[in-house]
Amino acid sequence: MALSYAVRRQLLEASLPEATEVRLELQDYLAGTGMTPPDFARRINYARETVYQFLNGHYSRISSNDGLIRTAIRDFIAAHPIATPVISSGKLYETENARLL
Repeated sequence: MALSYAVRRQLLEASLPEATEVRLELQDYLAGTGMTPPDFARRINYARETVYQFLNGHYSRISSNDGLIRTAIRDFIAAHPIATPVISSGKLYETENARLL
């Protein structure tokens, strides 16, 4: 049974607050890692157009339920957090190669 566009949109609006939260979380993650949406889509096994539609808030054109993509996004971000740079507290020694340069 196919659902009309209006019915799909209505079903997605029920999850709108959480979808907006995940969308913002994904935008922050992409900005923090420098990863592109197509690369992120490949890593979560979704088409790049699907991720673009989700980021732009037009996922209702694809599906009536965005629960699976929200879960995939959150699972990936939880499994691959943005690491803070490690600051060395030790002493650096000049090597022969560094002296040659």
